[in-house]
Amino acid sequence: MNIPLLVALFAILIANVAQAGEEDVGGDAAEGKHRLDLTYLKVSTFDTNVRVNYLLFGYTRSFNSGIRTGVQTGLLLVSDSPSPDSVAMETTTERYLADTTLTFQYDFSEEIAASPWVPDTLGLNAQLTLPTGNADNALGIDAWFLSVGAGWGGNPIWDLWLVPAVGYEFTFAEGDSAIPVSNAYATLPVIWVAPSGLWIGYSLTLRRDIEANEWLDDHGLTVGKMFRNGFGLSLDFGDSDRVGPVSIPDDDQLVINFHYQFGN
Repeated sequence: MNIPLLVALFAILIANVAQAGEEDVGGDAAEGKHRLDLTYLKVSTFDTNVRVNYLLFGYTRSFNSGIRTGVQTGLLLVSDSPSPDSVAMETTTERYLADTTLTFQYDFSEEIAASPWVPDTLGLNAQLTLPTGNADNALGIDAWFLSVGAGWGGNPIWDLWLVPAVGYEFTFAEGDSAIPVSNAYATLPVIWVAPSGLWIGYSLTLRRDIEANEWLDDHGLTVGKMFRNGFGLSLDFGDSDRVGPVSIPDDDQLVINFHYQFGN
């Protein structure tokens, strides 16, 4: 846990320096606005020379009714480092199109106002991943992936929030290279949200892999900050046991998100 703790401390330091002297922004509503996201996702798989980096571009539209819709796609940067006994001397990097994800969220109980951040598990939510990646080179899941869920938020003490959620995710219309997925999950993020727009959280997700008849667990730490000019920054670190659009078992993931929110 040394890496995520250092990341968290660094993000808190930068956020507090940048926010010094500003008014509170925690009450800013995210409704009726647009958000642009740039995400860098680094995936390291245990005991392999291959490293996968994702550069993802996203757009989210939030409506006054509490509905949010979005789309995300981007590039995969795949690096293959030579093994010690290999004659190759240089690391090779290839670029590929990533899978595309469509999101929908009806946030009927939005109360966490570290805008533009609202957990994607809050309210009713769905994510549909389209297999636009190159499955022939194992760089796409070669299947349609649907995740549906429901979550709610509670504020038991101070600025601390619990955001439990349950859901189900599965693949369909699988191609020859697909790994079928059928998981029921329950997640419990614990998040501290400051009036200044700073948030820090930890999440534990338990999954029941119906295909493999086994239990899986994912862990994640998140730190984020929303600034008055509409710019936001968040960092996520965790490990994953599951198969998903951007994860395979035993992955360590580092995610850096840049947000820019604008509109009425």
